Amino acid sequence: MDDPSITSLSRAAAMIRQIATLSLLSCVVGCGADAPEMDGAEDEPTFTEGVATSADGVAIHYDARGTGDPALVLVHGWTNPRAIWGEHPATLSRTNRVVALDLAGHGVSGADRRDWTVDAFGEDVVAVVDQLELEQVVLVGFSMGAGVVLEAAERLGDRVLGVVLVDNLKDPEWQPNPAETDYDQFEAAVRAVWGDTAVVRSFAFTPDAPDSLILLVAEMMPEQPHDHWFTVSRVYDEWMASELKPTLQRVEAPIAAINTPMPPTSVEAWRRYVPSFTVDTIAGVGHAGLLLQRVEDFDVILLGIVERFVSAAIETPETSGRDDLMSQAEQDRRVDYIEFRTTDIEESKRFYSEIFGWEFTDYGPDYTSFTDGRMNGGFESAPAVAAGGPLVVLYSMNLEAIEAAVRENGGQIVRETFEFPGGRRFHFTDPSGNELAVWSDR
Repeated sequence: MDDPSITSLSRAAAMIRQIATLSLLSCVVGCGADAPEMDGAEDEPTFTEGVATSADGVAIHYDARGTGDPALVLVHGWTNPRAIWGEHPATLSRTNRVVALDLAGHGVSGADRRDWTVDAFGEDVVAVVDQLELEQVVLVGFSMGAGVVLEAAERLGDRVLGVVLVDNLKDPEWQPNPAETDYDQFEAAVRAVWGDTAVVRSFAFTPDAPDSLILLVAEMMPEQPHDHWFTVSRVYDEWMASELKPTLQRVEAPIAAINTPMPPTSVEAWRRYVPSFTVDTIAGVGHAGLLLQRVEDFDVILLGIVERFVSAAIETPETSGRDDLMSQAEQDRRVDYIEFRTTDIEESKRFYSEIFGWEFTDYGPDYTSFTDGRMNGGFESAPAVAAGGPLVVLYSMNLEAIEAAVRENGGQIVRETFEFPGGRRFHFTDPSGNELAVWSDR
């Protein structure tokens, strides 16, 4: 539902496929108390389970692990139970308190809801946060859970240090058209393919996903999806069409995303609503594989985002911002600006914003400046780019993810990853031929 380029007919087909995909994921790693244990989930610290009461009286089941602020509140997607998060609650709880919940009508939470709305799902999250008396939270929403955590963030206010959207809402300006969507046809399509393992592999994972994961999905799926799930799918479309942009304008917390590369995330559109928006991508996985196949990569990226949220929250007016942080005397004799040549300014802007989250300001047709949050620079139009010159080295917490993103966005790896005392790095050229390097100590 995130691709803004599809026609009305192909949009309908795409929506059917997404409904099938998300429905088939409803029990990827188990449904409720009978779910099998995931590898790596042993030795979970301070595990507790509880039930909170949402604003409309529905019972919301949750579990909590670990200690440490901010608490990470994990919200699943459409038709999923909280078990869709797989190993993440256990692995993330080594450093933070982690809370995972079942939204109303999902998992083992109550389904006696009168009005199925995204607002009501947001209240489910608020009920759990209130019951656990969490004062600092980062809300993490997978798939439909992305919209839910935005609604929850509006209600929780300054208790939210940040919001992380996972593989959904990739373009905040694209809108579905519920009035022209045949939801009866969607429901029939979902029920027709329910339980088909080939469909699970095709729409939820990449072709090389382990057979055991595909079989686990088939074994854990109920005989048929719940009727209210189809009401929720329509309601979520209506929310995206009418409420997403107003909600973004009201949410004050910073927002980041962890996505698959396709369809691409519209960073430019996002920054019209959230100037600090950043996105990290994990390549080579499907919608569910993003959570279940690259656990360590996902955790590294998520904790890096959390660290940025925490740093932003403790900044004061006296220390925030480049001009205040570094006086003119402190800037003296330091590297202040990096300038590149480019054969295509628009392509350079796309390349560096998609991979590294750089922000750009144009100064006429032949020059654009950038900031990465710490260093400023620019790109000047040129008929050709000569090789050589000083090497700019960037840092990443996830070297493999950045390397994959470089390849997928038209860059070329000119020196494969190698080790040196203290870390690893690789070199690449951007679409204009500028050579840069990326290093990591991880």
